Amino acid sequence: MILRAGFRIGGTYSVEPSLNRVTGPNGVTRLEPKVMLVLVCLAEHAGQMVPKERLFRAAWPDTAVGDDVLTRAISELRRLFDDDPKQSRVIETIPKAGYRLIVSVTPSPTDAPGETTSPSRQPPETENRAAGLFRRDRGRLRITVIAAALIVTTAAVAWWMGPRRRGETVPMRAVPLTVLPGHEQWPTFSPDGDQVAFEWDGENGDNADIYITMVGSSEVRRLTTDPGSDRAPSWSPDGRQIAYVRGSPTSGGPIHLVSPLGGSDRTLSDFPVSEPLAWSPDGRFLAAQGPEPTGIYLVPTDGGAPRRIIEPKPPRADSAAAFSPDGRHLAYRSCATPIYGCDIYAIDLDQALMPVSSPRRLTPSAVPLIGSLTWTRDGRSVIYNSLAPLITYLWRVDGDGTRPPERLEAAGLGAAMPATALSRDRLAFVRIVVDTEVYRFQAGRPSVPVLTSSFLEAEARFSPDGRRLAFSSMRSADTFRIWMAAADGSGAQQLTRGPGLQEGSPWWSPDGRRIAFDSFTDDWHTHIWTMDVNAGVPQRLTTEPGDQNVPYWSRDGRWIYFSADRGTGRDIWRVPAAGGPSEQVTRGGSGRFACESQDGRSLLYQPADADSPLLALPLAGGAAQQLVECVKPTAFAAGLEGVYYVGCGSGADADLHVMNPATGQDRVVGKLEKYEYRFAPLGLAVSPDGASVLYPRRIRDSFDLMVIENFR
Repeated sequence: MILRAGFRIGGTYSVEPSLNRVTGPNGVTRLEPKVMLVLVCLAEHAGQMVPKERLFRAAWPDTAVGDDVLTRAISELRRLFDDDPKQSRVIETIPKAGYRLIVSVTPSPTDAPGETTSPSRQPPETENRAAGLFRRDRGRLRITVIAAALIVTTAAVAWWMGPRRRGETVPMRAVPLTVLPGHEQWPTFSPDGDQVAFEWDGENGDNADIYITMVGSSEVRRLTTDPGSDRAPSWSPDGRQIAYVRGSPTSGGPIHLVSPLGGSDRTLSDFPVSEPLAWSPDGRFLAAQGPEPTGIYLVPTDGGAPRRIIEPKPPRADSAAAFSPDGRHLAYRSCATPIYGCDIYAIDLDQALMPVSSPRRLTPSAVPLIGSLTWTRDGRSVIYNSLAPLITYLWRVDGDGTRPPERLEAAGLGAAMPATALSRDRLAFVRIVVDTEVYRFQAGRPSVPVLTSSFLEAEARFSPDGRRLAFSSMRSADTFRIWMAAADGSGAQQLTRGPGLQEGSPWWSPDGRRIAFDSFTDDWHTHIWTMDVNAGVPQRLTTEPGDQNVPYWSRDGRWIYFSADRGTGRDIWRVPAAGGPSEQVTRGGSGRFACESQDGRSLLYQPADADSPLLALPLAGGAAQQLVECVKPTAFAAGLEGVYYVGCGSGADADLHVMNPATGQDRVVGKLEKYEYRFAPLGLAVSPDGASVLYPRRIRDSFDLMVIENFR
């Protein structure tokens, strides 16, 4: 079938090759000429497999191009037709062979099906290029004067009646970019906006490396294979290099460079930085947060010495730098503490990228946490994500700070790590979905859900009589709060609505009348509070500076234990339940949680906030003794039968152990299916009768990449 003036696809889309235009349900879309040539070739052979070689000859007859160019053209067409490559309805991929158009194609009324064009009547080369059809030596079609006039008239009417005339715009829409297992993070666009590099921890979630994908493609290509953690890629302005940090999220590391085509990487600088990285538009520098003394540094890409351009006043911390597209401004986050109480600031730069203005505040008030940020392609706004615990949105604020931030509803809940394409109307981001629920384990029975919702449920604690539960939850859809329910999870009611930005880690008093908890307050630190479960008036218990976390009420009701870092590392402290000065209990380090043994004679704790031994410290005096060689963080509790714990090295279904401290006997009593400890500072809870164990169960934990098309 020879298609002359145009054709229809699936009865829905009208294609006009001469104008490189397709009209469909979303209005008029302009295609690149090469992409239109690919579409015409597929349409002429509708229902048949078209080899890649034929498509190359049709669109790039005199140019040697790789598969990625054709893949990009197919991706553009799939976006146009809203076609999912995994469940194709329009264009089917024939692996390693070609593509097939699997919808009906109908010539436009001006076409004469089956009629061909005489070679002697072919239009000149310039006319072929203007029409966007095959070149003269390969062309078989021509546009008649009447058809051209009709097309021009139709185009004029379409423009007059179309969305542009009515002042309408094509709506923004968020579509998946990657749906891989594990965590995909830190997207960065290639200069042409068609490829995205990102960090992925792999199918097993065991090591982060740098990968690349085409927008609209389900295929990914791995760039780095080092056993170290390769994080936070950033694509260079000339498209030739991708910079990334090799190191941990907390300690940072040196900057490495790798070609987007693959091959070996090289170290740009041993100067340790933390993510994210930002290229200057001229490619001469990378901006990043540096080590002590902290601040934002410019690392020369020619190998020179780094220089600091943003110097925060302690204890503030400045990071997450982003250059405006013209390189005349630098936006960054400035936080009251290393990670909390953040605002967005911007400074003006000269041609040497030196500050020429005082920092100006763009956000009207501080928020608990701000993630990364990026400028819009027009350089007028900054996009950033704000973060209450695991509830994050994207926001836009003007670069001059004249208007309050506006939430980007198109991105939705869970959006973070934004990245813009400076050559296309595209915005990439990470969609975070984390959901845990509390399950009940009883030996010899399947585990059953007790506390469920669409958000996180964690840190459930039995009341002393076993009839009620106190727990922390995000079911209020704003942040963590303390809730109370019956032991079976029914009748849940919210206990706290403050005093701070969030509350968590509840623990009952021995008489069951009061609850201790920690609260993250407006000084950007966590403190210990108590409240009567009936009166509901919180009372602050700890008054020292810094953070105090995860309280535990002693069995005699006199003390409340907690963890704190007073400048010498984290240790366990305790404060009188009636109020008074705190006193240190452990020395030499601890995890975030401690509890008394069942007889109240020893304090059970871990020496580190990580996989580490479980120790017992005699409260009457003496050195701590090791009970278990290695336990998951906070995954232990004291019960009637001994010490319950989850050992290190446990997989998705963790073994639950019970150890008798008097005899040292250790036995496995069952498995905790999909046990989750990363988002639950209190891992286990044992009922007073020892018959039930509550634990947090992972329902979903995914970080996937999304793209907003038509982003403005």
